Amino acid sequence: MKTGIPLVLLVASLALTACAAPQGVSQEVPEVSSSNTRYVGILAVEESARVWQIIDASGNDPAIYGMELVRALDRGEPGVRPATGTFGMAAYDGGRPTGAPVPVTLSQRDGGRWWLPTDTNTVRPGMAICVQVPESWPAIAGQRLYPVAGGFRVNCYDFGPEAAEPGFASSVSQTARVVVIKPAG
Repeated sequence: MKTGIPLVLLVASLALTACAAPQGVSQEVPEVSSSNTRYVGILAVEESARVWQIIDASGNDPAIYGMELVRALDRGEPGVRPATGTFGMAAYDGGRPTGAPVPVTLSQRDGGRWWLPTDTNTVRPGMAICVQVPESWPAIAGQRLYPVAGGFRVNCYDFGPEAAEPGFASSVSQTARVVVIKPAG
């Protein structure tokens, strides 16, 4: 999986507004059971040496470091803390947003995670789910390399051929997440 079409860190005509999931911990929303349901979301962590170590050890692969960061948060691992803030989440098609971003606010209670169910029209090859980081975060907070489109405060999870697989992002535990990193200090 690649990152970087538009800006913000770990989706085409995203019907986010039609999928009004509550803000907060993913456990608040029951898992939808349908072969067409896909789960997309945000994972926000604070920058630390341990976070960069996890990212580097993954070979900079968001599919690997996203899951490892989730596990580290679940274990309460030192050096991996959830980030808070208000984000804008939107689907991108061909590097362009398909609609206005949906605002998502993460608090400490959310543990740095938020997700929502969507469908296979949103999660498919060529699409991306993108998150705009808060204004106060420096551009590099979104990702380590600037994307080609999207703006300086946007990170994306670009869907490649893997998104066509029936099991891809098909459960809450396998949510396709955009990873965003709040800068230290």
